[in-house]
Amino acid sequence: MTESTAICRFCHASCGIRVTIEENRVHIIGDLDNPGYHGYGCVKGRSFLECHSDPGRVPHPLQRDADGELRRTISASALDGIAHRLRSILAKHGPRSACWRMGRGSCRPPSTHPCDRISRYRAVLARTREDR
Repeated sequence: MTESTAICRFCHASCGIRVTIEENRVHIIGDLDNPGYHGYGCVKGRSFLECHSDPGRVPHPLQRDADGELRRTISASALDGIAHRLRSILAKHGPRSACWRMGRGSCRPPSTHPCDRISRYRAVLARTREDR
C-alpha cells in the first residue's frame, strides 16, 4: 500500500487530500491533518475518481479535421489550431470578442502554471490590447 498527501486540483481551492493506492486501486479522502481544510473536500474533489474513470472521458487531445471528424492529436498541435482561430476572430471582430479565463487551475499566476503553453493565448490577447 502506498499513501501520500496532495492537493486536489479540480478547482482553485486546492483542498488537502490523502491518496492511497492499494492493489492498483486508488482511494482519495480529505486530509484531516491539512491545517486549512481539516479533511473537507468539495463535491468535485469527492467525485474525482468517478470522473477520472468515466467511459465518456476524453483521455487525450482531439482535433476536428477538414471532414468534421475528431482525430487524436498532440496538445501543441491542438493549441496552435486554437491560437490561429483565436487570432482570426480577434482580427475580424476586435479585441472585445474574446477574454482570458483560466478555469480549474490552482491559485498560481498563469506564468507559473504547469500548462504554460497557454501563454501563447495571453500573448495574442496582450498584442490585441496594445493595438487598441
